[in-house]
Amino acid sequence: MITIHQGSALAHFLKSLQREGVTKRVSLSLHRIGINSRPDKLHTMNDATEWYIVKQPEGHCAIVPQADLPPTTEGETSQKWGPFASQGEAIARRVGLIRAGKCQPL
Repeated sequence: MITIHQGSALAHFLKSLQREGVTKRVSLSLHRIGINSRPDKLHTMNDATEWYIVKQPEGHCAIVPQADLPPTTEGETSQKWGPFASQGEAIARRVGLIRAGKCQPL
C-alpha cells in the first residue's frame, strides 16, 4: 500500500476516477504492480495507525494498516509481523523478511 497525502494531486485524481466509475480497472492495474489504490482506503500521513506485514497465500508480503488486517479465525496460522509505528518502518522490515527468505519479492 502506498501513502497518499490528503489534498495531493494524486488523491484528487483517484477520487475523480472513483466518481467516474473507472476505479476498479485502475485499482486492478495498480494492484498487479503491488500498489493498493482503493480511494475509499486511502491513508494519509496524518493517520495515527499501526502497520502490519501480512504474508499472502502466494508468498508475497503485503503492508497493511491495522484497519485493513484480514480477520483471523481460530486455528488459522497466517503469518503477520507488527505492529510498526510507520509505513516506512514496515517497508524496511519487509525488505529484511525478503532477504531472510520468509517473503517473496514482488
